[in-house]
Amino acid sequence: MKKRLVVVFICLIFITVSAPNLELISTDAIPLNRNGYVRINGSTSAEPMIKVIIMSILEVPFNWEVSFDGTRRIVPEEDCEMDQENEMLISNLYISGTHNAYTDLIVDNVDLIIVARAPSDDELVDAENNGVELEVVPIAYDGFVFINHVSNPVRYLALDEIQKIYTGQITAWGQICTLELPPMEIHPYQRNRNSGSQELMKNLVMGDLEMIDAPDMISFSMVGPINAITDDLLGIGYSVFFYAANIFPHDSIQMMGIYEVMPSRQTIHSREYPLTTEVYAVIRKNMTDDHPAVILRNWLLTEEGQKVISASGYVPISGDF
Repeated sequence: MKKRLVVVFICLIFITVSAPNLELISTDAIPLNRNGYVRINGSTSAEPMIKVIIMSILEVPFNWEVSFDGTRRIVPEEDCEMDQENEMLISNLYISGTHNAYTDLIVDNVDLIIVARAPSDDELVDAENNGVELEVVPIAYDGFVFINHVSNPVRYLALDEIQKIYTGQITAWGQICTLELPPMEIHPYQRNRNSGSQELMKNLVMGDLEMIDAPDMISFSMVGPINAITDDLLGIGYSVFFYAANIFPHDSIQMMGIYEVMPSRQTIHSREYPLTTEVYAVIRKNMTDDHPAVILRNWLLTEEGQKVISASGYVPISGDF
């Protein structure tokens, strides 16, 4: 029996690439009935996971494809057969980003969000003002990563060096590298307030330290830092591992190691990578146990649900990856 999720409309154009490691996952154990609707939203980086969950529930085979802007997305296999209703449910998926997803959940526009971070202070205040309590449960691992141009010889950073870069105390690459480098100033790119990446930067790295005021270096989307650094050999920016490795991998971009540990699925799963993070399924606490969003959230924590998360490319919190 197929199940349904309610989603919103957006149009995308794709160019196919193969992904033989992705295959349809059996989801017979999902206790959703035919009339069980879940309105879902989430972080930009979590869009592939959300799509894999939806397609697995609908029993639709899926694959990675590349869109016109170079980013990669999960789509149904080219020749798969599905009814018009399921096709619309998949093609109408709209993901608004972390902060907007939290806002939608708080005001009851959606039932469940899958996001790359816990709620920010602003979002917790918003929830309190609306009389809403949030239930935040980790369902997968990711990593907070720093990126620079592939031609840059600096491959590793310590956390205190990152802090000094983003407070303006370190201004040249030669100050953090034992190699003899020509004068090369650092161009530190940032993300906008309340974005998933910026909140991770604040919580995992900067703490109470004030970042340099550089409005011209602030990107308002996840593609921003990657696009900027492809043309800037002196740039540094930050993202999450899943996005940099799976959604927008770029030949001109390299992920940097922290304390000589490179980010990878293996080092994230073992939590050896120092900036390992969690991906969360978030619902409103007042939902009953038989609400479809609660049922779906609970299923994502089962062995079968964790297999679906792994199939999306994320690192599951339990089981093999």
